Amino acid sequence: MTQYLTLRNIPYAVVEQPPMLPRPDVDALGVAYRRIPLMALGRDIYCDTKCILDKLEALYPPSAEHPALGAGGRKAKALEILLDKWSTAIVFQSACTTIPADLAPMQNEAVRVHRRGRDLVAS
Repeated sequence: MTQYLTLRNIPYAVVEQPPMLPRPDVDALGVAYRRIPLMALGRDIYCDTKCILDKLEALYPPSAEHPALGAGGRKAKALEILLDKWSTAIVFQSACTTIPADLAPMQNEAVRVHRRGRDLVAS
């Protein structure tokens, strides 16, 4: 997310969060959503990367000050969407299944509880 903000020349501040719950800063916002990144704009909280990007695109339309990053034209946009879905659904999920179950962090009960219900560990 920070790379996107930097490339688009959008001002931002980062509040680092622990990789696992609890996340006191997020709790203080009154947000029950467990995943990060989050974006706070004033009193509005955006909890999904796609939602965050859509909002930033609306607030900072492409200009000389905020250069565009996305594809131009219908065919290029369709390819962009296809690559996004492929990288998320296929590449990321496949990569997650290669995490060995005997890897030291995966032996930590807190990590296992945090990841429960998510198919991130190879059996």
